[in-house]
Amino acid sequence: MMLIFIFLIVFSLYCTFKNYASKYSVGFLLVIWSLIGLMYVSMNKVACLDQYTTVKLFGYLDYRLFMLFIKPRFSLFTIMKMFTIFSAMYISSLVFFSLSYVNLSALKRWFAAIAVSLFDVAYILFYNPKVSFSVYIRYIETGSMTEIYILKAADFLLWLGVLFVFLLPLFVMLANYKKLSSPYSKRQLIGIFLFVLLTDVLYFVIFKITSIRSLYALNGIYDIISPRSFSFAVSRTYIIIMLICIGCMLYVFTSFNIARTNGKLKKMMLRVKMKRKNTEVRKILHSTKNMLITLQLMLEDAIIAPDEDRMTKISDVKSKSDEFLTHISSLNSMNSSRDDFFQDKIFAEDFMDEIIDQIECPSEIKIEKLYGTSKNIIYIDSFYLTEAVSNIMKNAIQAIEAKGNGGTVTIDIKPEINYTAISIADDGIGIKPSLRKSIFKDFVTTKSLNTNWGVGLSYALDIINMHNGKISYKTKYGNGTTFYILLPSQF
Repeated sequence: MMLIFIFLIVFSLYCTFKNYASKYSVGFLLVIWSLIGLMYVSMNKVACLDQYTTVKLFGYLDYRLFMLFIKPRFSLFTIMKMFTIFSAMYISSLVFFSLSYVNLSALKRWFAAIAVSLFDVAYILFYNPKVSFSVYIRYIETGSMTEIYILKAADFLLWLGVLFVFLLPLFVMLANYKKLSSPYSKRQLIGIFLFVLLTDVLYFVIFKITSIRSLYALNGIYDIISPRSFSFAVSRTYIIIMLICIGCMLYVFTSFNIARTNGKLKKMMLRVKMKRKNTEVRKILHSTKNMLITLQLMLEDAIIAPDEDRMTKISDVKSKSDEFLTHISSLNSMNSSRDDFFQDKIFAEDFMDEIIDQIECPSEIKIEKLYGTSKNIIYIDSFYLTEAVSNIMKNAIQAIEAKGNGGTVTIDIKPEINYTAISIADDGIGIKPSLRKSIFKDFVTTKSLNTNWGVGLSYALDIINMHNGKISYKTKYGNGTTFYILLPSQF
């Protein structure tokens, strides 16, 4: 049990390091730390009873660590109070963590916060062991069962409330799953659902194995007056369940992106990568400048050449310019000397309209906007992101041109779990199955290498990652592609 406790602390420190920069991770971290508090209180009860036993595997080490770190410092009254407080902390943090990934109105969020806070207060006050003990004394003096029946009824209602609070986030997440369009958001919500389920199992195992309180009334009173023995030897099944739960929690945390990643550290690393990429672009622009100087000299030579040689020299200029075009990438439009990164608050609809106005779109291709009645806020550096999203728009247009007969690029914008989701869909040629795993890599392109170096999508991925956003796509070869861009809607 002590080794599980230490492992849970290490896991919490890892989660804290990965998520300290995000305010949305507060609820997530409180869930973990409240479980740690419950385990600590449980082991303090064991220390008070002096009945610690353990399983054979790592038993000696487990026992020595227990004797070193856990000592009977609190009375049983205090231990039960602490257990109740940590339980209330777990309930509230679980609700706030779960609902932070669901689209709810401000009014509903305030209502949920007030309801959970009131429930926590009632929970802490009702399960005060002094109240239980005073009822027991009254029962001994008068023999009346009235107060005990009332407490049993109140205890039953509170347990119904606890069950409701545990199940509510799960049902709300299931209800919101169908409303999501982005594959990333759907996978993230599945991860949240699994994580909440695992922490609930872990909580009830700690509750059961500790035997702090089964039902309130008489059982709770007996727990104070004559605590039951505590044996881990007969609880091996519970310990195995706890190990499985914590292992699965680590897997879900690392595989499903259930909490925001460390924005500051990630930005620093991506900024270094952007500087390296900008250095590469400067080299390309320097090479392009030399190409233009060469063309200029050749053109000047053609202007002053005799009439019989002029057309030949102009033809040479045309041939040389075609050769130079193979060395020009889409990144030439970026000002490579700008290394700073600024996020401003703008409307996603206005941002997309500016990009659409800048792009040359053939007449046979239509751009359809599916904007809602209200505008959606995003926090972005428009200098970088404009180029990134423009590359995706150009790819959509070129995919339609490759298929022929015209088509439509559809832009949809809507809120989605602390993000604004921008989807760019085309009914073009689609992406070949052989290229789908590598389209975000440098120098991978589905178009001609004479005019494209395959840096557009890799650049877009880096820029969107720098914004703490996400990009994913769906495609069917011959029937078009949809790119989903998630950008933070709150700073």
